[in-house]
Amino acid sequence: MKKPGIPAVPVIFKEGNNPRLVEYLTALQANVDTVTGRKGGRIEYLRSNASLSEVIDKINEILDRLQE
Repeated sequence: MKKPGIPAVPVIFKEGNNPRLVEYLTALQANVDTVTGRKGGRIEYLRSNASLSEVIDKINEILDRLQE
């Protein structure tokens, strides 16, 4: 099931007089795009017989993505 993304920041906000709102919405959109894989690519699934070191590597990959 695909999760809905955050739509692009509307032009009306970009041209308006609220730069803090634009900054907030743009940062929020970038973070959601990263976590959902729209930016930075998808994180591949582990195979069912993955070793412990592969599981640890995958968890670290997920943590790196979340902490960017």
